[in-house]
Amino acid sequence: MCRMFAYAGNSREDLARLVGALSKAAKRDTVAERVPLKNIVHGDGWGFAVYSKRGLTYHRSGRSIFNEDVVLPPTDGKILAVFHAKQATPGNPVGERFSHPFLAETPYGLILLAHNGSLYKDKLAERLHFAGDLSRITDSELVLKYAVQRGLSAASADLEDCTKTNSALNLLVLEIGDNGQADMSVKHFYHKEGRLDKTRYYELCCEDLAGGRAVFSSTLNDYGLSGKPIVKDGLVPLSALK
Repeated sequence: MCRMFAYAGNSREDLARLVGALSKAAKRDTVAERVPLKNIVHGDGWGFAVYSKRGLTYHRSGRSIFNEDVVLPPTDGKILAVFHAKQATPGNPVGERFSHPFLAETPYGLILLAHNGSLYKDKLAERLHFAGDLSRITDSELVLKYAVQRGLSAASADLEDCTKTNSALNLLVLEIGDNGQADMSVKHFYHKEGRLDKTRYYELCCEDLAGGRAVFSSTLNDYGLSGKPIVKDGLVPLSALK
């Protein structure tokens, strides 16, 4: 599973702190190490979306976030941001095109989606009537296609039974309307019958920082943050998390 965060606030210092924690968590996932899991590195690509009054900056890379100098884009006023460091599911494609967040156009604007967890691609493809080569597309791309087709709220509920029982469904979503208005939402789900020793690995945590609110993968707590786990729920606005 990948590591990621979303942020809504006014502080570039908050954002830089989160990026630093994500980079360290991607290089050595201490939560995965304690489970233990074999792979504790999230080095299969990374990306971000940052939105403010200056507009949208969207970047994806096939390199590891911890092997790059991350330069934050210029911002003005309120910042909405999603960052993601990828650990590819074995057998899934990697490279810049397959890094998160993924972007889609809708009749109403843009959706940018970052995801961690694993879904049954064949089951999801069947619902989408997708006839393409499943070896050349990720489950996360299919998630976004389904969200565009069904609507975000309905899709997030439907996707639970496409989620593998030994994994989770965590979504960070940035929606930007044609009028420039933007919102962020979060989805956290895992199957109760999955591995209980991986519960903390699945977790998303929420913390109110100096200039805004962040939700992030649990490993970032080992690198300077102190978020509290959020409850499993439907698609919830970031501002409504407790």
